[in-house]
Amino acid sequence: NEDGFLSTEDFQRIKELKAKKEARTALAQHGLVKSTANKIRSSDQLSLKRVDGSMLEAHVKRKLNKQERLEMVKAGREERGKYQARAAVKQKKVC
Repeated sequence: NEDGFLSTEDFQRIKELKAKKEARTALAQHGLVKSTANKIRSSDQLSLKRVDGSMLEAHVKRKLNKQERLEMVKAGREERGKYQARAAVKQKKVC
């Protein structure tokens, strides 16, 4: 600028460059950046990319009623074997 003062665009550009530099150093510290070929995209480029809304939704399990809980418990019991005391199991192995 002619008057020597920075405009808001200049401050925005400085802020963006600082953020890129900090991100690059953080990635380098963790060994995620091996070369300078990995470019960090600007906020404008990221905003152009479409995001699927369903990917942002959190999966929330609804509360089960008593009947549904009992069905789940019974299904779990079918999968495992019949309960036996440890002594009975050992005695079977010996006999």
